[in-house]
Amino acid sequence: MELLTVLALVGLLASIAIPPLARLREAAVVDSGRSQVTAALSLSRSVGSRWGRTAVLLIDTVQDVLTLRVDTTGLFGTSEYLVVREFWLGADLGVDLGADRSAICFNSRGVGTTGPECPETGALITLKDSERVDTIRINSAGRVW
Repeated sequence: MELLTVLALVGLLASIAIPPLARLREAAVVDSGRSQVTAALSLSRSVGSRWGRTAVLLIDTVQDVLTLRVDTTGLFGTSEYLVVREFWLGADLGVDLGADRSAICFNSRGVGTTGPECPETGALITLKDSERVDTIRINSAGRVW
């Protein structure tokens, strides 16, 4: 009888604790996605400065991936783009990525700029995990706003 009472209490406590834990997990996933996006933006600015070239952060909302690349035309006798890093938000975190742009460009000083792939500066990026949505605004200088 005592064992059944203890099991009933454990079951009751578990049923109370599980929903808040699930919400904490969702919040942690979206916060991790926000950290990945801000890290990608910071790396993009520094890559532009480091290479003295335009760095492009491509935003793929289908595969939920951010791809940072730099134009290495003339540096190595080639006309290729060097992929510096990919941030797989969907595969690694399970976060859905949304954006109002397909790319964000940074010039050789690490400032947001326009170009063939980036007709406008700044962007609005959204991260979504089931019920939680977070929005990141990037101003025209390329800073998180």
